[in-house]
Amino acid sequence: MPPQVVSYWSTFERTVAELYRLLGAEKVQENVNLAGTQIDVYVEERTKSGQTIRTAVECKYYQRRVPKDVVLSFVSVANFLKQTGKIDKAAVVGYQGFTQDAFLAAQAAQVDLISFADLEHRVIEASGERPERYFGAQARIFGPIAKIIERAQLETLPESFPDTVFVLMPFVDDLEDTYVYGIRGAAEKLGLKCSRADEIEHNHEIIKEVVDNIKRARFVVAELTNRNANVFYELGWAHALGREPILTARQGVELPFDVAHVNTIFYRNISDLETKLTARLRALLA
Repeated sequence: MPPQVVSYWSTFERTVAELYRLLGAEKVQENVNLAGTQIDVYVEERTKSGQTIRTAVECKYYQRRVPKDVVLSFVSVANFLKQTGKIDKAAVVGYQGFTQDAFLAAQAAQVDLISFADLEHRVIEASGERPERYFGAQARIFGPIAKIIERAQLETLPESFPDTVFVLMPFVDDLEDTYVYGIRGAAEKLGLKCSRADEIEHNHEIIKEVVDNIKRARFVVAELTNRNANVFYELGWAHALGREPILTARQGVELPFDVAHVNTIFYRNISDLETKLTARLRALLA
């Protein structure tokens, strides 16, 4: 069954949350701060034995199947949250599904991958309707889900994300600890949460989400160690929007002329980054 049409990333997240509510979840929250990590949807479900299962749900509004590297990026976050006792399970909901490699990687990491179509299918089954009635064109007009999407699209984004640090950085293995323990660790100490676009594809959908977050986040941090072209592209957007991101880079990195004059946080190691970024954020909050 194909998914119904959703026109915007924030609409998709709201719709996913509402579908979990329809499935009978005991508690569903959107944009939750767990150990400094922004989780799109947080779900608590009670089993027949009375146990509460806590699940972090990441929503991927891509116009193609979600690839392996994007899933692996979330796996590292999920593992951290499991280790700290914040969640029991993790899941990713993909608007257009997932690649086969992504399924294999998720299976090994014990992360559930759920296509939007499959989530809709579960809701239809839970409603008592016959799922086979809603294939093809009719799948796009199934009453309850269509109404959820319609309501979600009427909601606008808030003017600001007052407790969020939006991070511009490449998503490569050698910087994962920099993000998890350095940048996010600093945010967590101050009661803030971190978010980032987990794959930089400069198509309409992804850059729209990046711009929305740059506009509304309390702080923007740009990690420039790898001199990544996508990060500089987004940094240009930030400057055009009148934001002044906090720049970070490992000691010894030579920055381009256009940003070399900015008061950049140069750090020796991850602990040094956490300490210096915490101090900078605390000063700006004050």
